[in-house]
Amino acid sequence: MDRRKFLVAAGFGTGLAGCLNANPAGETGPGFETDENGTDSSEKEANKSRSDVEKSDESSREKKGKVDGKKKKAKQTDGSGRVITFPSCTRAEVTGTFEDSDVAFASTGFFDDGLFGNTILEDGIVFGEDVPAPFTGTVVFEIGTKSNVTQRPKKIFIEIPNYGSDGTIISSLTTDRSDYETVSDTAVNPLARDCLREIEPEGNDGA
Repeated sequence: MDRRKFLVAAGFGTGLAGCLNANPAGETGPGFETDENGTDSSEKEANKSRSDVEKSDESSREKKGKVDGKKKKAKQTDGSGRVITFPSCTRAEVTGTFEDSDVAFASTGFFDDGLFGNTILEDGIVFGEDVPAPFTGTVVFEIGTKSNVTQRPKKIFIEIPNYGSDGTIISSLTTDRSDYETVSDTAVNPLARDCLREIEPEGNDGA
């Protein structure tokens, strides 16, 4: 049975426009226009160039701050104090202690032949049913080629199939039982939107 759900036909395209034109300052003299205060046009251009560079540097610092903020948010904690991280678009981890009936599930987003779709709580385990409980260690989710669960003393590997021909990303994890029962997320991948943009086919404009 095909467990994938298709939603819309695109809409994650990105665009970035912007440039910096910095003209070097020239010397005053014949052939240079001056204003009533005696300032030549080349000096004005130099001042404007310095101003543009300062604005560009300030913008870069702001962007870096936003990126750093996203990296910090990539480490989250669920209701039981377990630590959830998203090391990449295709890998997620949760570390802590799991008791009987605790859960660890992943949801995904993908593009298949240009169409966007997702899965919700399709890949994961229930402790005490699928694997022994209690368990203390790390549960690793990773996009692979098929559905598979491998257990080691301190790690459980959950392989998630690549649902989309254009690519699949892990959008969130559900590790609180209450969230599982209401079919909701415990921790959302803070870079999910950027990850989807990376796998979105070129020219996908939502048509």
